[in-house]
Amino acid sequence: MIVVITDRESRVEKNGSVVAQRDNKLAWISHDGRKVVIAVGGRHQWNSSLPLPPEATLTDLVSASMVDPALAESLWGPFLLFLLVSSKPSGWKLGMMPIFPGLWPISVRNAIADPARRSAVRKAIASLRYPRVRILGSEGA
Repeated sequence: MIVVITDRESRVEKNGSVVAQRDNKLAWISHDGRKVVIAVGGRHQWNSSLPLPPEATLTDLVSASMVDPALAESLWGPFLLFLLVSSKPSGWKLGMMPIFPGLWPISVRNAIADPARRSAVRKAIASLRYPRVRILGSEGA
């Protein structure tokens, strides 16, 4: 499996087919000094029609990578994990990921066209400790 990141969305591809896809957005709230993700993707992709709580923040991950790298670094990990889990990996692999997180790095192809945005996203995801990310080949190709 490979995650392909574009300006607008990210998708998981397996054997050339898209098995999971979301807009590069997260809705989150701050709780006890931590960011708690409450929705992943664009509003049309959420599993609830309820409005966000007033204290929620909706963040575009690509834009945040440019203007607030620390915020982007804290949100790309949960976003990529959500994508991976929603792609329905085999049960044993899914069960073992939290126990041995370094065994299965997420392969990522950064296909963002703009060089500055591509570089900012690369820096944000390269800094992740969990999940481990392997950035593939020629970015943008």
